[in-house]
Amino acid sequence: MSYGSPRRVFSTVRETVYILTDASFDDSRGGLGGVLIDQQGAVLAWFSLMLDEQQVQQFIQGDAQVVIGELETLALLLLLWTCGLNYVNHGTLYST
Repeated sequence: MSYGSPRRVFSTVRETVYILTDASFDDSRGGLGGVLIDQQGAVLAWFSLMLDEQQVQQFIQGDAQVVIGELETLALLLLLWTCGLNYVNHGTLYST
Protein backbone atom coordinates (compact mmCIF):
# COMPACT_ATOMS: atom_id res chain seq x y z
CA MET A 1 0.00 0.00 0.00
CA SER A 2 1.36 3.44 -0.88
CA TYR A 3 0.79 6.65 1.01
CA GLY A 4 0.31 10.21 -0.17
CA SER A 5 0.10 13.59 1.41
CA PRO A 6 -3.21 14.69 2.95
CA ARG A 7 -5.73 16.10 0.51
CA ARG A 8 -6.86 19.69 0.87
CA VAL A 9 -10.60 20.28 0.85
CA PHE A 10 -11.97 23.76 0.37
CA SER A 11 -15.41 24.75 1.51
CA THR A 12 -16.90 27.49 -0.60
CA VAL A 13 -20.47 28.65 -0.74
CA ARG A 14 -21.76 29.12 -4.24
CA GLU A 15 -24.55 31.56 -4.76
CA THR A 16 -27.51 30.26 -6.73
CA VAL A 17 -28.74 32.28 -9.70
CA TYR A 18 -31.99 31.72 -11.54
CA ILE A 19 -32.37 32.15 -15.29
CA LEU A 20 -35.96 32.54 -16.45
CA THR A 21 -36.76 32.92 -20.14
CA ASP A 22 -39.83 32.93 -22.32
CA ALA A 23 -40.80 33.36 -25.95
CA SER A 24 -43.97 34.11 -27.83
CA PHE A 25 -45.11 33.35 -31.36
CA ASP A 26 -48.29 34.81 -32.87
CA ASP A 27 -49.01 34.47 -36.58
CA SER A 28 -45.77 35.73 -38.09
CA ARG A 29 -44.23 37.74 -35.23
CA GLY A 30 -42.45 36.71 -32.08
CA GLY A 31 -41.02 37.96 -28.81
CA LEU A 32 -38.17 36.93 -26.56
CA GLY A 33 -37.41 37.76 -22.96
CA GLY A 34 -35.29 36.67 -20.06
CA VAL A 35 -34.24 37.65 -16.56
CA LEU A 36 -31.31 36.66 -14.35
CA ILE A 37 -32.15 36.70 -10.62
CA ASP A 38 -29.94 36.10 -7.57
CA GLN A 39 -30.98 33.97 -4.59
CA GLN A 40 -32.33 37.02 -2.73
CA GLY A 41 -34.67 37.81 -5.64
CA ALA A 42 -32.73 40.80 -6.97
CA VAL A 43 -32.70 41.23 -10.74
CA LEU A 44 -29.12 41.04 -12.03
CA ALA A 45 -29.93 41.45 -15.73
CA TRP A 46 -32.84 41.21 -18.13
CA PHE A 47 -33.77 41.63 -21.78
CA SER A 48 -36.88 41.81 -23.91
CA LEU A 49 -37.26 42.15 -27.66
CA MET A 50 -39.75 41.74 -30.47
CA LEU A 51 -39.08 39.81 -33.68
CA ASP A 52 -40.69 40.89 -36.93
CA GLU A 53 -41.91 38.50 -39.61
CA GLN A 54 -38.61 38.51 -41.50
CA GLN A 55 -36.63 37.62 -38.36
CA VAL A 56 -39.04 34.82 -37.41
CA GLN A 57 -38.92 33.36 -40.94
CA GLN A 58 -35.21 32.59 -40.45
CA PHE A 59 -36.16 29.92 -37.90
CA ILE A 60 -38.89 28.19 -39.90
CA GLN A 61 -37.72 24.88 -41.36
CA GLY A 62 -39.46 23.36 -44.39
CA ASP A 63 -43.23 23.53 -44.18
CA ALA A 64 -43.32 24.13 -40.41
CA GLN A 65 -45.74 26.81 -39.28
CA VAL A 66 -44.80 27.06 -35.61
CA VAL A 67 -41.36 27.98 -34.24
CA ILE A 68 -42.05 28.38 -30.51
CA GLY A 69 -39.49 25.72 -29.54
CA GLU A 70 -36.77 27.43 -31.55
CA LEU A 71 -37.64 30.82 -30.04
CA GLU A 72 -37.65 29.41 -26.48
CA THR A 73 -34.16 28.03 -27.08
CA LEU A 74 -33.00 31.31 -28.60
CA ALA A 75 -34.22 33.26 -25.56
CA LEU A 76 -32.17 31.04 -23.23
CA LEU A 77 -29.07 31.26 -25.45
CA LEU A 78 -29.31 35.06 -25.67
CA LEU A 79 -29.48 35.47 -21.91
CA LEU A 80 -26.57 33.06 -21.38
CA TRP A 81 -24.52 34.75 -24.09
CA THR A 82 -25.14 38.31 -22.91
CA CYS A 83 -24.78 37.91 -19.16
CA GLY A 84 -25.27 34.37 -17.90
CA LEU A 85 -21.75 33.22 -18.70
CA ASN A 86 -20.51 35.42 -15.86
CA TYR A 87 -22.31 33.02 -13.52
CA VAL A 88 -20.95 29.70 -14.80
CA ASN A 89 -19.31 28.92 -11.44
CA HIS A 90 -22.56 29.52 -9.56
CA GLY A 91 -25.32 27.04 -8.95
CA THR A 92 -27.73 27.85 -11.78
CA LEU A 93 -31.39 26.96 -12.30
CA TYR A 94 -32.75 27.36 -15.83
CA SER A 95 -36.44 27.66 -16.66
CA THR A 96 -38.07 28.39 -20.00
